[in-house]
Amino acid sequence: MKFKTVILTMFLSVVLVAYTQNSKTVKKNGVSITEYYLVDKKTKLKDGLYVRINERTKDTLAVGNYANDIKSGNWRYFSAAGMPYITYNYSTDSIHFLSDAITSVRQFIVKTDTTFILTDVDRAPVYTGDFQEVYRTLAENISVPRSIAENNKTGNCFYTITISKDGRIVDITTKKSLSKDIDKQVAASFAMLHNNWLPALCNGKAVDAQINLLVNISNNNQAKKQDEKPYFYFLNLVYYSTVNIQ
Repeated sequence: MKFKTVILTMFLSVVLVAYTQNSKTVKKNGVSITEYYLVDKKTKLKDGLYVRINERTKDTLAVGNYANDIKSGNWRYFSAAGMPYITYNYSTDSIHFLSDAITSVRQFIVKTDTTFILTDVDRAPVYTGDFQEVYRTLAENISVPRSIAENNKTGNCFYTITISKDGRIVDITTKKSLSKDIDKQVAASFAMLHNNWLPALCNGKAVDAQINLLVNISNNNQAKKQDEKPYFYFLNLVYYSTVNIQ
């Protein structure tokens, strides 16, 4: 039996008991994911089991527990194919498992003295979520502004995002902009990532790190391709021009 089937069966079993007692089940549909969780009937806070499912593949993306709306105990996050990605204990702030996709990263952009440079690291910074959570959040919340399409503009927007040594996003700098609206969407999207980041480690110490984000805006499906790097996020936004034939 596949893991996703086991998780759903376990969740439904808990729900059937909990619903008649102190909790009720909430199903929240997103653009590409579905969330199931228990809410205390009196406090209206998340309390109990939480499961996140990929709506298209039905793979499990995250499993954990809430206590009074706060994540507690072990949370397991998975890749798009349902393979273990991260296990993190929120009660003890400790890592229990990191996948090879994380531990195999050997270089990252980190701060040495006063400069950010690409250098060897013990561990890259990692968002404590499922494998595609950062990309999914950006893709679902950054769109082409109407002013860009109306003026038939194309090009790139470029940003640097600083993750501090205590696991927080402390700076988002716009290096190149085509639209203030997109700049605001980028900042708002990163603000939606409520979990902490595991900071980069270099020579056994936590250090500030930097992610680059390139947003490519094109029309009529003339999208660009970009080699993936662990420190380089690439997002394609495509809009379609209207051609008037007389």
